[in-house]
Amino acid sequence: MIPWISHIPLPNQSTLCEEEKFKDYSDVDSEDTKSLIHHPTQSRFLRPAIIILYIIVIIVPVIYFTVAQQKNVASHPKYDQCGTTAAEARDRGCVFETTGFTWLPKECHDRVTEEEFISYIIANDLNLSMSGLL
Repeated sequence: MIPWISHIPLPNQSTLCEEEKFKDYSDVDSEDTKSLIHHPTQSRFLRPAIIILYIIVIIVPVIYFTVAQQKNVASHPKYDQCGTTAAEARDRGCVFETTGFTWLPKECHDRVTEEEFISYIIANDLNLSMSGLL
């Protein structure tokens, strides 16, 4: 027999010494051992409960923000283009804005800013043609 193989335990041989095999566990309190016992009924109900809680934590905000996004889009009116000519813009109800030199839908036009701009031009005596601005 090969010398180094003789020290390897065979499957039917135990690596524990006799003292370890017959160690007395009488000093362990029975109440302590009950707390160490695995309770399958608790884990059987706890794991699905945690999974359901995680799903709720993920789904509720997704639903909330989806509904809020749809309400937000519905509350803002859709602004179409005013067209490429002045006649198209007037037909579509758009207003010409001098500060941006563009046609805007009435909902986007800021009359106060427009009036301040025209007052500034007049007050500073800028050489701009003011015909048709008011």
